[in-house]
Amino acid sequence: MGGKDDRNFFRVDAFAPVFARVVLKEEMDSLTCELLPDMEAYNVMLTTDVKRVNISGAGMYFESDISFRLGDIIRVALVFKDIYEGIVVLYGKVIRSGRERGHFGIAMDFMNIDQAVIDVITRFVLQRERELIAEKRVGWL
Repeated sequence: MGGKDDRNFFRVDAFAPVFARVVLKEEMDSLTCELLPDMEAYNVMLTTDVKRVNISGAGMYFESDISFRLGDIIRVALVFKDIYEGIVVLYGKVIRSGRERGHFGIAMDFMNIDQAVIDVITRFVLQRERELIAEKRVGWL
C-alpha cells in the first residue's frame, strides 16, 4: 500500500464488518492501534455492514459508503469474528480514495501499530488463506 514494509506481510481479500471515520483533531495525540475486548461493542459491530477488505499488517483497502480525502487520518474498527472476540481498532493515513461501482474504495497505511495487533491481523490473513486453498481444492472457486 505504499511502503517498502508491505513486502514483509501477506495480504488477503475477505469480508468483515467495518466502521470507519475521520479522526477528530482532539484525538490526534493518542492514536494507537489496539484490540478492544468490549463484547457489547463487538455485538454492535456484528450488525455493521460487511465490507470487502484487503488487509495486511502494513495497511488495508476497504469498501466504504462514504468518501475520505487523501491524507485524512482515519479510525477503522473491524471484527475478525473467528480470530479475536473483540474489535480491532486501526488508525491510518488515506493513501487512495476513489469512486468504484457504487461505493468508495479507500486504501490506508497503518499508523502506530503494535505487535499484538499485527499478530491478530496475521492470524486472520493465514486463516483466510487456508479457507481459500480449501475452497480451490473442493472446487468452489
